[in-house]
Amino acid sequence: GIQGAAVGTLTARMLELLIIVVYIWKIDTKVRLFEMNLFRTIFLPENRKIWGAFFKVAFPIMCSGMIWAISVPMQTAILGHLSADAIAANSVSSTFFQYLKVIVIALSSSSAVIIGKSIGVGNEERIRSDARTLSVIDVTTGAVLGLLLFLLRHPLLSMYNLSDEAMVLADHLIIIMSCVMVGMSYQMPVSSGIIQSSGDTKFSMCVNLVSIWCIVMPLSFCAAFVWKLPVEMVVLAVQSDQFFKGIPVFLRFRSYKWIHRLTK
Repeated sequence: GIQGAAVGTLTARMLELLIIVVYIWKIDTKVRLFEMNLFRTIFLPENRKIWGAFFKVAFPIMCSGMIWAISVPMQTAILGHLSADAIAANSVSSTFFQYLKVIVIALSSSSAVIIGKSIGVGNEERIRSDARTLSVIDVTTGAVLGLLLFLLRHPLLSMYNLSDEAMVLADHLIIIMSCVMVGMSYQMPVSSGIIQSSGDTKFSMCVNLVSIWCIVMPLSFCAAFVWKLPVEMVVLAVQSDQFFKGIPVFLRFRSYKWIHRLTK
């Protein structure tokens, strides 16, 4: 099951990359991706500063992505050691959660575009204003999505043929996911969309490193294998980074130290 999911995810990512390349090559041709002139210009000596600035911003993002990629299979393995009913309940609740998570990812991407444009203009007051507005939109959207997931849990679960115990667990897990949705809808767009898009990529890397490997993974392992807590508490421990990240993200956001001018 896990191997099949991994293969499916890899296939989807390769398909996305292919679509992007074809789009840039045939439709949006401004970049002129396959012209040799582009590669000659990129490697000119005077462009070394651009390369340096690029890797300074990109390296923490790549590290952050690797931290997340390594942690996901380990979290899945922890949940995979639970009972069959718990695995079924978690699978059902995660499916509904992932559908709504797409909206949060869209918020994060759109926030990055808006803040990037504001920083490019160089108007710091506009940057702060846009960021505050976007953060309010994020929280509001998260509350709506969480409430929607909570209210629709019974009609959604009625589509599945689960055992009584699995049905009760799934109901409890969706309630937990409804709360997680609110936290994620704030911290992800603000951290990845606003703070990271402004060039403050080291902060996001550090937050992911500390929250996942110093808090979530030890807490999840202890909850499942040492303390042997109920399934609901184990799932909450696995998803707890959505709450832990919110505090440092909020403090960093309010400091406005994340505003960086990447180009001159």
